[in-house]
Amino acid sequence: MLTDLFFSLFTHLAVGLTFLTLFISRDEIGKLYFRVTTGVSFVLLVLALLSRPFGPIPFIVFFYSDGISFNQKITFLSLVGCAAVLLIYNLLIPRFHKALLLTAFLFGLIGICSYAPARFAVGSFNHIESIAAIISGVAAAFILGSVLGAMITGHWYLVQHKLSLTPLRRSAILFLTATLLRSLFLLGTVLRNWEVLTTSPIFTVGNFQNYLFWGRVGIGLMLPLIFGIMIWNSVKIRSTQSATGILYATVVLVLIGETFARVLFQISGMPF
Repeated sequence: MLTDLFFSLFTHLAVGLTFLTLFISRDEIGKLYFRVTTGVSFVLLVLALLSRPFGPIPFIVFFYSDGISFNQKITFLSLVGCAAVLLIYNLLIPRFHKALLLTAFLFGLIGICSYAPARFAVGSFNHIESIAAIISGVAAAFILGSVLGAMITGHWYLVQHKLSLTPLRRSAILFLTATLLRSLFLLGTVLRNWEVLTTSPIFTVGNFQNYLFWGRVGIGLMLPLIFGIMIWNSVKIRSTQSATGILYATVVLVLIGETFARVLFQISGMPF
């Protein structure tokens, strides 16, 4: 359980952060910003891969088909490819940097999408549940990466006061969008599984799973949504220090919320 939690959080953070950088202009914020973001994503991916999410399987085995499933192989190779492209980008920062960032993101996206069927037995998931788990993974990467990227972007204004506000505005908009989409996904999960949930421990008052669920809703979605609006209003009045301070707290809230969501998924099989 802990390995799955560690691996999913770190990979989602890395891939989501790479996605956010696609919307930031290098001319407006400088090369160092991209060195930092791609460097952070690379380290997160390396740590995630070193956690051995599929057990003590030698890394060399993933380059062959024997002994592992197709989805496990795709997950590993895609994330290795994402890390490799990020490392190349971080070392070179070429003129065609957007193409490399996009390539890294696509590798990471494939890795995230293949992880759900790779991590869980095929027979225990039907097609709808598999698709829901994949969408949940993509949505988790979006909200985790956007809040981390927005925090890093906001930090840039603490040392460079004359920067254009466009990068921070885009980061705030992406985070708000990610939070809304994640909330809608959770609502869809609840509505789709309403009959099951009404008799499950998740909706039983006083049960540990019930605390996790409402913690996931309140700490992981409602508070970040409120904070996101506060961040946007701070950016509008050019109060970048206030926006960055709120973002530090929001990163913690989102991490707690996504941790609760992953634990609930491990317990119930339902992506929240």
